[in-house]
Amino acid sequence: MRARRPYRQHPKASLPWTQELARPALESLDALAARAPSVAAGMREVTRGEIVPSDAGVVAREVVRADEQDVCVRVTLVARPAVHAWLTDTRGDVLADAKSAEDASLGTRGPVCVRKGSRVSLNIEASGAFVARFVGWASP
Repeated sequence: MRARRPYRQHPKASLPWTQELARPALESLDALAARAPSVAAGMREVTRGEIVPSDAGVVAREVVRADEQDVCVRVTLVARPAVHAWLTDTRGDVLADAKSAEDASLGTRGPVCVRKGSRVSLNIEASGAFVARFVGWASP
């Protein structure tokens, strides 16, 4: 009986779906929340979630309402594939923006703040289906 040669993958056999399989899984919400000391020191967690829309387009989630006083916010997110993510206030003004984010903190230079009576929303847009996880912190 003839000995079998070990299987060797053809050098051009790198298919797009194999690249997807090789990608690491999205971080868990707990792992994102554990970034608080470096991303949102001294802030309290106000929201966390996962967004899995079936179609392309913009998805918005409220992060915090400043009902009683001015509020400052930071949001960290991970997504596959990369998405356009931004924070807006009640009027729709852009407070922070990440054009092509797979792993981003919105409010890169520090927290974004809104006045009493306003709210902050996380907006995510992609050209196709995506998965995104996010955690938001606020102070006070």
